[in-house]
Amino acid sequence: VVREYAHAALVVRGSDSEVQSRHALAYTALVAAAQPHLRSSGRGTWLARIAADHDNIRAAMDWALESEDAETALAIVGGMWLYWQTRGPLPEASDRIRQALLLDGGEPMTRASALEAAGGIAYWDGDREGTIAPYAEAVNLLEAKGDSPELARALYNKAFAHIGQEDWRKAKKAIDRSRSISENLGDLHWIGMAQWAMYN
Repeated sequence: VVREYAHAALVVRGSDSEVQSRHALAYTALVAAAQPHLRSSGRGTWLARIAADHDNIRAAMDWALESEDAETALAIVGGMWLYWQTRGPLPEASDRIRQALLLDGGEPMTRASALEAAGGIAYWDGDREGTIAPYAEAVNLLEAKGDSPELARALYNKAFAHIGQEDWRKAKKAIDRSRSISENLGDLHWIGMAQWAMYN
């Protein structure tokens, strides 16, 4: 009731849109801050932080979709997929990502991240066929930006999509390219990941 009253008051004052925009930016920033920690030993703390604000993040996503703010929508889903992978719900994750990717615009790196989210959620939801197209599109976008850790990661993910289809030739090609980029960049993490993938 208090939330509804406050929202109505903002609409009357004509400041509702500005407040929603600031709200979306704040929770997009939270998701971005959480993302690297969701791959680390401190992930439990950040999973809990995201869980506590999940409704606010949903509201930010709703606003971004309704406003056709592609950059914000893509940034949120790109940052949220590791949370969704762990805590779910996967059907909601898949739907949110699909809606964000239907929007026109967004920076190529942000869209690539959302495409990787689409591939990751499809993989964890058992849809191995559905992993290939988004991972391939992410690679294409990142290739245009030149060698980067993001491209090495996207190629690594694409390799696993091909492994799911038992296409070993394409998997090896993607892994070899990922390792080559990582070696050129001196990125020990993705060198190790590529080497692990080649022997597993």
